[in-house]
Amino acid sequence: MRCFIFCSIGALHLAACGSADPEQLLRAEVLNVGFIPYETPLEFAGTGTLVGGSPYEMQLIAPPESCFPNSVGGTPTQLRVLDNTELPMKSNSFQISGSARVGLIDALGKGNAPISVGVAFDRAQRVDFSYTRPKREYFDSIKLTGFYRNSLPDICKDYLDKVGFISEAIKVDEMRFRFYSSNGGAINLTTVDPKTLLEIGVGTNWQISKSYELVITTPKYIGYRMGRLTRGDNGVSLCRANKITAEGKYDFRCLDTFNDFAQLSSRSFVPKLFRVKLDNVQDIE
Repeated sequence: MRCFIFCSIGALHLAACGSADPEQLLRAEVLNVGFIPYETPLEFAGTGTLVGGSPYEMQLIAPPESCFPNSVGGTPTQLRVLDNTELPMKSNSFQISGSARVGLIDALGKGNAPISVGVAFDRAQRVDFSYTRPKREYFDSIKLTGFYRNSLPDICKDYLDKVGFISEAIKVDEMRFRFYSSNGGAINLTTVDPKTLLEIGVGTNWQISKSYELVITTPKYIGYRMGRLTRGDNGVSLCRANKITAEGKYDFRCLDTFNDFAQLSSRSFVPKLFRVKLDNVQDIE
């Protein structure tokens, strides 16, 4: 079977086969836009999730709205912003055959809305997969600081003094799958239970479109940045980690003061590098 890459208006389409590694392709796209790929399956993966552990063994401490709710007493907090500017991620469509099919499903099992190979997955000798253009979800830092000082419960501050939180995330609103049998024909999903092809996580919304397409509509987070928010900083969040150290730890880069921020352009100032170990849910130094 020949593999080829061809361009069309608005998207790069990739046909992968044999030894192609869809997981590495997706990881590369996430890394290229400055985010950390999710390495483990999670129930919650959006902004505001409190996280301990390491990037490879993430420990969920609290879901997003436990400390950072979208509304309080019926009044919106307006903490989160969805940037509708599309991220420059090229590979949004994959045609996968051979052993690479399983690699694709493994890759999509990371983060939230997990999926895995179903009992009848071998019926699908080829899988066409596509996702909507990703958007960036992040906190409005000004509103976040005000919320921290005036509304955030002390118990949340206790935890945030010790662990990190997801401050930004790449969000995909929709994923689409088509499955093809060995004779090349698309599998009719009105005659086959799609959940025998893919095991879809509890709470994940899906539907069948035009008989042959499985559409997962639960937002999928595929990349993230970690943030730090402590009493010592009085809620001013100037620390981010969008990389992992060689030791497998989050690599935080922090600006100590607004003067430091100004020096970035005036004196080519290099921010101080903080390496924060979350493995033992220890204090952030």
